[in-house]
Amino acid sequence: MNRLPTIFLILLFIFAFAGCGGSALSPSEFKKHIENKENGFVKQINASPFTLSCMYMPSEYLTVNYFRSNNIIEDEFVQKKSEYVDFSMFRIEISADDPRSFYGLEEYLNFYMQEDIVQVCGEDVYPCIVYHAEPFNSIKNKQLIEVGFTAFPCHEFEIVLSQTPFSNENLAFVFNTSELPLPSIKLN
Repeated sequence: MNRLPTIFLILLFIFAFAGCGGSALSPSEFKKHIENKENGFVKQINASPFTLSCMYMPSEYLTVNYFRSNNIIEDEFVQKKSEYVDFSMFRIEISADDPRSFYGLEEYLNFYMQEDIVQVCGEDVYPCIVYHAEPFNSIKNKQLIEVGFTAFPCHEFEIVLSQTPFSNENLAFVFNTSELPLPSIKLN
């Protein structure tokens, strides 16, 4: 009879540790998790005829994206991630059903939109310091823009597009990073 509690404890211990290891995602699964709108890292606003979405890209996402592999060595991951921790990065996607909606916006999207994007943290406003507009995708009728700010000191913040051609009002994507738990990543 004394062996039954011991066996039970050993099995419980094994299952507890096996369960912990199973919760880590492969790098490609982690990337899909961040990109999935249901997980809170992507916010969307409709400003007819445009739909704008903003994806928060934590440093772990940027690092996984850099390696583009499911076989990432942990030391290399940690070293590369340290290059991203001083920034908060976002991908803004602007899409429309009709590609003619983009006519006349190319110069604004490529050169001037950076001036209209800020990060608001409480009363503090931070200018966009990284801005990269990818070429317009006429097949999918969308424009991708990556923007970056110095690392933010708060968990609740807004990415604000002010007085843009998309709306006469400010458009704000609201994020709370304390509500965005990051799953662990399987590394080698």
